[in-house]
Amino acid sequence: MKSVRYGLVVAAFLAPGSSEARDSGGGALRGIDLLQLMRLPEDSLRGPAAREGRALIIKPNSLVRILYQPPEEYDLRVEAERKELQGKLVVGLVSGNRQFDLVIDNFNENEHRSGLHNLDGKHVVDRENDIIKGPVLRNDTLHRMVYSVRKGRVSLRVDGREILRWEGDFARLAIDRRFNVQEPRAMFVGNAISTYRITRINLVPLTGGGGPLRR
Repeated sequence: MKSVRYGLVVAAFLAPGSSEARDSGGGALRGIDLLQLMRLPEDSLRGPAAREGRALIIKPNSLVRILYQPPEEYDLRVEAERKELQGKLVVGLVSGNRQFDLVIDNFNENEHRSGLHNLDGKHVVDRENDIIKGPVLRNDTLHRMVYSVRKGRVSLRVDGREILRWEGDFARLAIDRRFNVQEPRAMFVGNAISTYRITRINLVPLTGGGGPLRR
């Protein structure tokens, strides 16, 4: 697999012995069910969000906070289905004192881009060398994403395939200002022009620390 010290590895397949958290029997750990920790409408900061059974439905231009601070290293496992149009899915992450987010299928000027939303103060649409071009998600299809945060590294796997990997100083990362949840230790989910049905948000801690933020 081709690697770049300060950039992204594109279309690298998930290999045996990857760093995804596993239990002693070899299966993926179940983790903490963050989806069920959300309280609606309290945690819906923008746009309509609702429950559909255990699932979370976020309509266009929504932002929902997750009042749980993760540890420094973890996997966040998300299952989501886009229901219409070609809009983006945004997931906010935290490591230490740094909050940042990854965007999948940001649609601008007839082009999809995926990657870190804000790197070195530049939006994903303003960068060329550390983003993925072309659509990642398909409508009416349940996709499984694993966001892996390690010291100095963040990666994203979609349906078992690693599509993004970045290594560097986390001080270079920030959230897109339109997804400010007013709590720098919290994670979040958001979108733009498409409705999403989210059926899983599980946190698998790999180091100690973190915990609920709800007061």
